[in-house]
Amino acid sequence: MWNPPPEALKALPLDRDWSKPDDKYGDPKTLYDMVRKSVDLWGADTVQCTYVPSEGMERVPITRGQFHDNVQALAAGMRAAGVKEDDRVLQIVDTSPQFAMIFYAANMIGAAASAVYTNMKMKESVYCYDLATPSILFVANPSLLTSFAENKGDSEWPIGGVVILDNEMPETMPEGVNVSTWMDFINAGRAAEPVNDPCMDHTKLASLIFTSGTSGVPKAVMLSNWNVLHNILAIQGRAPLWPGRRTACFLPFAHSLAQAGDMSAMIYFGCEVHFVSDLLNLVNEVQVIKPHIMLCVPRVLNRFHSRIMAGIEEGSGLKKKLAKSALATAKKRTLAAPTEMIAVPPKGMKDKILTKLAITKIRERLGGELDLMISGGAPLDPEIALFVNCLGITVLEGYGLSETAPLVTLNGWEEDYASMSGTVGRAIPGVEVIIDQDAW
Repeated sequence: MWNPPPEALKALPLDRDWSKPDDKYGDPKTLYDMVRKSVDLWGADTVQCTYVPSEGMERVPITRGQFHDNVQALAAGMRAAGVKEDDRVLQIVDTSPQFAMIFYAANMIGAAASAVYTNMKMKESVYCYDLATPSILFVANPSLLTSFAENKGDSEWPIGGVVILDNEMPETMPEGVNVSTWMDFINAGRAAEPVNDPCMDHTKLASLIFTSGTSGVPKAVMLSNWNVLHNILAIQGRAPLWPGRRTACFLPFAHSLAQAGDMSAMIYFGCEVHFVSDLLNLVNEVQVIKPHIMLCVPRVLNRFHSRIMAGIEEGSGLKKKLAKSALATAKKRTLAAPTEMIAVPPKGMKDKILTKLAITKIRERLGGELDLMISGGAPLDPEIALFVNCLGITVLEGYGLSETAPLVTLNGWEEDYASMSGTVGRAIPGVEVIIDQDAW
C-alpha cells in the first residue's frame, strides 16, 4: 500500500460544490492555470517530463519552468499570428512535450485546442480540419504538410499559418500560407508582446476531441476547462499520484484518457511524465524510465501477459517450474486478500523466495518499480488483471467517455483503495450515473 508524502495534494471534500472552481480549495480555473499552479507548487527547477528528441539521441529532461516558458512563448506567438480568444488551434502531432505545450498555449489565450492522429487517413484529417476551422495548424513534419496540401481541396489555409515541429521545411512549399519551423515560431513568440491577460474562464471551450468515427465520420466532442479539471480534482489525493512518481507515457494525447491523465493530472500532482519514443521498443524504454505508473488500454496488458507467458514456456525446466510455482503462490495470496485488484506483498518464507527468484525478474523487464496501472478504453479481462496483480502491480479499471472528459467511474479512489474485479468501480466524486430506461 502507498504512503503519500507530506507535500502530496490532499483529497477535496466529497460534499463540496463540484460544478465550478472554488477559491477556498485553490482550484485552478483553467487548464493553463493548472500548469501555472504546478510550477508554484513543485518548483520551476523540478523535472516535469523527459523525451527522446529523435532516434539515437539521449533522453532530454524539461523542467516545469522551461515547459511553462515555452507555453508562454507559444501563446504570444499564436496571438501575434492572429489567433484570438474563442478561435481553434489544430495539431497533427504525435504524443510529445510539444503537443502539450501547444495545447496549454492555446488554452492560455482562450482558444480551443484540437488534434488528429498523425497516422489518420489524410482525407479524414482534412474533414476534421474543416470541422475545427482552426486559425493555426501545427504539423509534425514536412511530409505531413505536403500530404495535407495535396488533399485539402478547396479548404482555406488558416490565417495564422502552419508550424512544422521538426524544424525542416518541405521541398515544395505550399502556396498561399505562411509556414514556420518550431524554433522560429518559438523565438518569434519570445520577441512578441507577452500574454499578460491569460484566460481564466472555467466555462470556456478548452478541447475538441475527435471520436474514432465508429458510428460514421469523426465527430468533435466539446469539452470546457471545468469538464477536464473536475476529473483531475475528483481524484486529487485519492490516487497514488504525487511528486517523485514517474509515469511512462505512450497513449495518444488526441484521446481524452491520455489528455486528462498523463497530459494534465500527472503535471498538476507533481509526477514526472516520461515519453515513450517508440511503441515497438516499449519494453526497453520502460527499463530506462523505471515508471511507477502507467496508463494503458487492455490490449497492452493482453500483449504483456502473452509475452511473459511465452517467455516462461521457453525457459529451462527449472526456470519454468520456479516461475509457475511463484505465480501460483502469488495467485493464492492475491485471491485471499480483502481487497480485489490491489497487489499484495509476498507472505511467508516460500512466497518471498519464489517472488525474489522469479517474479522480481519479470518486474525488472518493466523497470522494477511499476506498482500501478490504470486501464480504460475497453473491458479488461479479470484473469489478466489478476495476473498483473500477482506481479505486484495494482490494476485499477475505470469507465468513461470522451464526452465526460473522460472519467465516469473508477476503482480504487475510495478509502483503502476499495475496488472489485470485473467492475469499473464507483462514480467519481461529483458524478451521478442515471440509467435512461426510456431508451430500452
